Amino acid sequence: MTNDEDYRFPIEILQVIDGDGFKARAQDGTNRELEVRLYAIDAPEGRQKYGREATKHLRILTKAGRFWLVTKGQDRHGRTIAIVYRDGVDAEHTLNYAMVRDGWAYWYSRYEREYNRTPEGELELTEPLNELGLKEAEQQAHTEGKGVWIEPDVERPWQYKIRVAEERERSELLSMLLFEAISVDNTFEMSRLLNQGIDPNIRNAQGYTPLHLAARSGQAEMLQALLELGVDVDPRDATGHTPLHLTAFNQIRRVRDLLIAAGADISAVSDEGYTPIQLQKEKRSELLCEALNSGKTLEVPKLLSDGINHEFRDTRGYSPLDIVAINGLAEWVDMFWKAGADPNARDKRGRTPLHHAALNGKFQTYKLLISAGADIDARDDYGQTPHQIRRDTRKSDLRGRALTALGLLAFTAAAALVLFILS
Repeated sequence: MTNDEDYRFPIEILQVIDGDGFKARAQDGTNRELEVRLYAIDAPEGRQKYGREATKHLRILTKAGRFWLVTKGQDRHGRTIAIVYRDGVDAEHTLNYAMVRDGWAYWYSRYEREYNRTPEGELELTEPLNELGLKEAEQQAHTEGKGVWIEPDVERPWQYKIRVAEERERSELLSMLLFEAISVDNTFEMSRLLNQGIDPNIRNAQGYTPLHLAARSGQAEMLQALLELGVDVDPRDATGHTPLHLTAFNQIRRVRDLLIAAGADISAVSDEGYTPIQLQKEKRSELLCEALNSGKTLEVPKLLSDGINHEFRDTRGYSPLDIVAINGLAEWVDMFWKAGADPNARDKRGRTPLHHAALNGKFQTYKLLISAGADIDARDDYGQTPHQIRRDTRKSDLRGRALTALGLLAFTAAAALVLFILS
């Protein structure tokens, strides 16, 4: 294949994207697909006035015929900038020309200007080349009031794109300030920013809305102010959590109650498969395990009364009742049992809380677990029962005590002998 054939080749148009772009397949033996941007024209954007009409017109123009593409380079989006000929070889047979002549695109003269170096060595832009006659085509469409020229003063696509970019930049800045105000519980600043026209349902990179952040942070006053604005009470973040789900991370009842009173869906299921109530229990169970392991047990009664998932496992695979047994927290056994904990639930090694109490020599806890219904004959994955482990542990303990006593007796006898000799 020659360079000339690379430069000019037939195409099959697959899909029109907008008034100046489409997807195509090269018919040069490569079958490669490419996205094409028509050279030196600019059609109204999809969301802009006349955007749909321009797209529809390009679809009509590409519905039938044979098309040849001449490449003019690539834009910053990786699209092929091209002149596209339809059933002919002159400029008037290009899609570029037809879109401008029919009034559904503007001559974008900026793309037909080049840089020249002056005698002084400075770069300057040339006058537009107008190699396809688009200047005259636009003037004729304007004179005849075709297409977009029904309203000559309508915003041009390049003006629209600049305005949208500026508005997006401003919106992103205000959004950042809004989420920052919520994170530091600054209700006054939040209200001031919202009064500037920020969408109160705007989202950050995590998919959080302001209501998500206020709920997760436990900021009741700020959450109430947002609810009074009429925000969506059940938006989903990137993991499918609603604001009600996120109240699990602060355990502040007032925040949860405000959302429920506002109509939050208590049966909404996250991507992990949790409803808000289930996630509340999971988080309380995690906090409970942390409290039991750290010895900071003041919150234990409240966490239990609010409801936990007794099947929850910490990073080591232990349930809350396992941790009670391991640490010998005998005073909590009865409370856990009354709260619904299963004294015969098994860990990943098949061990029950009673196994753990026996293994760790926590015999007071061991007795209370039996009173709560623990099975002394349950076998773990190693074939051991709590009763066997307790018996072996007691033997080991007695052996250790005996050895300690003998050692002490020997030491005492030796010391007495030394004193006798010295005397």
